Amino acid sequence: IALAIAVGGIVVARLFYLLSTKGIKRLADKARTRLPYTIVDMIEEPFAVGIVIAGFYWAERRLVLPESVDAAFLKIVTFAVILDLTWAIARLLDDLVTQYVVPAVEKSESKLDDQLLPVLRNVARVLIWLIGGVMAIDNAGYNVGAIVAGLGIGGLAFAFAAQETIANLFGGVTIFIDSPFVIGD
Repeated sequence: IALAIAVGGIVVARLFYLLSTKGIKRLADKARTRLPYTIVDMIEEPFAVGIVIAGFYWAERRLVLPESVDAAFLKIVTFAVILDLTWAIARLLDDLVTQYVVPAVEKSESKLDDQLLPVLRNVARVLIWLIGGVMAIDNAGYNVGAIVAGLGIGGLAFAFAAQETIANLFGGVTIFIDSPFVIGD
């Protein structure tokens, strides 16, 4: 029964993806704005993966296993769900920026926003994945505080070793922000 549930979860996820591609996207495409289509397009794959995760979770719950195995599997499922949600948020945010922010930046006359937007997009993407990863690791039962403290000490050692490189990086950021010259000069 558990195997049938797990395979059923995969089949249901595939059917959902097919239904979404053929039906839901077409309905969303008929809306006055592009936002519903964008949301459906960016959420469909993570949602299908979520259905597969739910199928495996439900299948495991049907089995009679020791509590330690149940607890470990629950941690794995929680880890997978958090990463799946992080993936959905990252995809949605990136596409919303592409659909709405990039055209506004291209219309502006300032060159600073054209240069700054890719940097901010990458920073936002890294922050989303970093927060999702930390939450997933925390829910998996690891002490995130100790990991962050270790990274802080390692970062301090790295900063001392790379003082000149970091100084050049901040100098580059300062030149980038002040814009004493622009592309084409």
